[in-house]
Amino acid sequence: MFAAIGRFTYRRRRLVAFVWLGIFVVGILVGPRVFAHLDSGNGLRGNAESVVTLQRLNQATKSGTEVTALLDGRDVHDPALRASVAAAVADLRARPDVRRVIDPVATPVPALLASDRRAMLLEVELRDDLSVSQENQASDQVTARLRRISAPRVLVGGNRAANLDFQDRAQKDLERGEMIALPFVVVLLFLIFRGVVALLVPLVVALVAIAGALLVLLGVSQLTDTSTYSVNVITMLGIGLAVDYSLLIVSRFREERAGHEAAAAIERTLATAGRTVAFSGLTVAIALSGLLVFAVPFLRSMAWGGIGVVLVAMVAAITLIPALLGLWGRRIKPARATRSDHGVFYRVSRVVQRFAWALVPLLVVGLALLAVPFAHAKLENSGVEALPRSSGVRQLFETLRDRFPGRGSDPIIVLAEINPADPQAQAFVARVRALPGVASVAPHQGVPPVVTVLDVTPDGPSQGAVATRLVSQIRGLERPVAVYVTGSVVVPLKAVVMNVLSLGASFGALVWVFQEGHLSGLLGFEPTG
Repeated sequence: MFAAIGRFTYRRRRLVAFVWLGIFVVGILVGPRVFAHLDSGNGLRGNAESVVTLQRLNQATKSGTEVTALLDGRDVHDPALRASVAAAVADLRARPDVRRVIDPVATPVPALLASDRRAMLLEVELRDDLSVSQENQASDQVTARLRRISAPRVLVGGNRAANLDFQDRAQKDLERGEMIALPFVVVLLFLIFRGVVALLVPLVVALVAIAGALLVLLGVSQLTDTSTYSVNVITMLGIGLAVDYSLLIVSRFREERAGHEAAAAIERTLATAGRTVAFSGLTVAIALSGLLVFAVPFLRSMAWGGIGVVLVAMVAAITLIPALLGLWGRRIKPARATRSDHGVFYRVSRVVQRFAWALVPLLVVGLALLAVPFAHAKLENSGVEALPRSSGVRQLFETLRDRFPGRGSDPIIVLAEINPADPQAQAFVARVRALPGVASVAPHQGVPPVVTVLDVTPDGPSQGAVATRLVSQIRGLERPVAVYVTGSVVVPLKAVVMNVLSLGASFGALVWVFQEGHLSGLLGFEPTG
């Protein structure tokens, strides 16, 4: 079968190359639209209790998207500031797409005033029945009006602003990663192939694989939630697999060209290296499909992105590379006939076999030591602290944390389907308030008096040990009614052992670099701990 693919792609090499050129052009022009459909998301499955709680809360309050403005740098009682805020509030309340505006000037709300009384928050809630395009347009217009308030510093945030910042960060990190990786790839390929034409083949495959996978991800994003970081997976795997598969096929082609014409060399190459590439790609795609079993949108979108780029890279390797070899093959030097025992890797393998008794325990211990940092890994969802300090969303969060009491941590939302005036509800609130680690308990704003909704603020960060313990303790309280809180067996055995050792070392390296902060200056990020 693979020999037949080789014959077909050689005979129709111009047509095959033209088809892939079309995929590349469409992918480059249309694929980037996927960024508009990406979501930083909460990474939780739809039936998680916290997700169900938020859905019930939205049903009860009919709340829409919120836009929050921080007005900083002037005394909250300054007449000019109060007049500018009042004018903005009047304009916003007159908009048909705005449901409500919480004005900290006309109706003083302590939680909306900074402890030093030199900053205030203005909260705007949009209607919940807006379409996506209407909501985006309204958010942009509300943001523009808020920014015109006369204050030394105006920061505007909210879910949409955070999503836009995460998307922008992901795209810039994507470009930065490519700028770092590609020069190394080019140098490595030149050292291996010693020729410009052979060097171009892996780069072309990488570009078409990434472009084609973006189209796949764009299609998936129309059907399900897609994570911002799935695009990074596409770029990472696209470059790696394109180089990997191209090395296999081009190296084999150079060997075959030493004794055959181009057509026969391509046929023999596809029958051997092409077969290897196909099985490798299918194996990786099947492994990634295991993530689809998890009912977590974040993992599923990573799987779709990975599967898309693997399959596109695989198909490009067994069709586009033979076509390019048919067009450029005469410019690629055949491999020189050399004695097999003169190669570097041959000599390395002889040393490894000779001293296996010493190298095996040494390497196992080394990999195990690399895995040690993973023992104290701390797993959390990324928050706005993952954004650069120049981000207005992060600056808004840090100001809330430092200067607005009780606003630095996201509250634990507790919803009980009972009237808040009911004695059982009041007794339950008292039990929640008495739990250790509770900084404050306040009724959630804008909730009709048919359900009891509490904002429980923990001591410390939202994903810290205190908050995690509080969630378990609240769920364990006595409840008045329903309460919701947000071959030869030796070969596979060797493969399993190698996977455990290599993955353990990889996870340890992740902790050592990204959690503990080593190499953060070189890689250009700020560790969050």
